[in-house]
Amino acid sequence: MLTFLLFISLLLHIFTFIAIRLLFQKLQQSGNGGQVKTDSLQQSEEMLSAFLHEIREENDRLLKELDDHSSKNKQTAQKNSNEGGGSAFVKAEQTPPYKQSYRKHHTSGKAEDSEYVPPIPEVQQDTVEESVTAKVYSLYDQGYTVDEIAKKLDKGKTEVELMVKFHRKN
Repeated sequence: MLTFLLFISLLLHIFTFIAIRLLFQKLQQSGNGGQVKTDSLQQSEEMLSAFLHEIREENDRLLKELDDHSSKNKQTAQKNSNEGGGSAFVKAEQTPPYKQSYRKHHTSGKAEDSEYVPPIPEVQQDTVEESVTAKVYSLYDQGYTVDEIAKKLDKGKTEVELMVKFHRKN
């Protein structure tokens, strides 16, 4: 029995030494691989910064085109208003859609280009309604019975009784 235990212990020791050796080799390889990882990380960071730079350039170009386009629209609108002979269709075509709808409803033939002002909603008065519980309490205080209150409010008798019981406790 002792020889058997020694044999198993010897096998476990051999297995442990092999595992330690393999782990040590992997650790040495990852030490060299760490340099490779930092290189790839640095490359990806450079790629992302170049991509962000391209996006910024494209955004700047788009903003410049939009400014040029809006200044061209203002110049053509001023030319049309100075000529006086331009048709209303051409003027409406040059203004953005939100300004067109505003002009249709809110201007009295003015030729000036104004900013869009959203319509102001009408002010409505708030209405106050009594809750069912408040109605039950007020009818009970007026002297109505539970059956009469249930019939008036189309509620169940037990529901009204519970409300009245809670009202009495408070």
